[in-house]
Amino acid sequence: MVFVYRAAIVALAAFTAALAGFGLQSLLPAGYLEVSKGMIGSVVSLVASLLSIVLGLSIWTSHGYFTDQYRELQTIGFSVMRLDFELKTSGPDSAPARTLLREQVLHMRARFWSGVIQQGRRSAFNEVLADADAMFAALDMLRLTSGEQKEHLATAREKYTAFLQSQITMIRTLAYRAPKFLLIVVLGWSCLLFFGYGLLAGINVLAGVVAALGAAAVASAILVILELRDPYSGLFRMPDWELEMLIKTLSANTQAKGVARQDS
Repeated sequence: MVFVYRAAIVALAAFTAALAGFGLQSLLPAGYLEVSKGMIGSVVSLVASLLSIVLGLSIWTSHGYFTDQYRELQTIGFSVMRLDFELKTSGPDSAPARTLLREQVLHMRARFWSGVIQQGRRSAFNEVLADADAMFAALDMLRLTSGEQKEHLATAREKYTAFLQSQITMIRTLAYRAPKFLLIVVLGWSCLLFFGYGLLAGINVLAGVVAALGAAAVASAILVILELRDPYSGLFRMPDWELEMLIKTLSANTQAKGVARQDS
């Protein structure tokens, strides 16, 4: 909701600037404004071009952040499934490591979807490092009796490293939010643009309604930029159903392993 409030502030500021332009137009002599319309129109066109370029590039960049997060989640899914398979084939002593893997996937889900990263990147990094220490300790405790098992363990370490790298990349990417200065510049350009529109347009109800719609359009662009850069909360929330399926699969594999050991 914070992003909605910020977008609403942009819309209100732009619409207020348009009303200020209407008010100044009514106060200025008609001949004075007529002489200045050429310069006003040129500046308005310039600001409109700058604003459209910046908003378009910002939306495209923010969408890239969103897709990068989704790509890393897919990499995590593949790495975890391959890691679980390698642990399974490493020997009968891998059950604790596989259970720990499931717990760490649950930690990762809570880390991103429960707002831990929003509270601070440092705490998120510390949690990832703590998970890494626990997993590598569990892998070191495995008793391997053959070269094939050692190869599976080496692959497991590689996949777990990829799992860690993806999480660290995701946390770092989330740190690059929309710069406040960029939002301030966009707000200033929007106000200047709608002020110019107010000077050039006729003063009537229809012009006011169109100005309000234009201000809402600019605000919606700001909202899209902010939401795409925070993909784990808000309106454009990253879906977590694939991660839920992964957790269920790991749970089923762990339970099946436990049942098999009991039967034996």
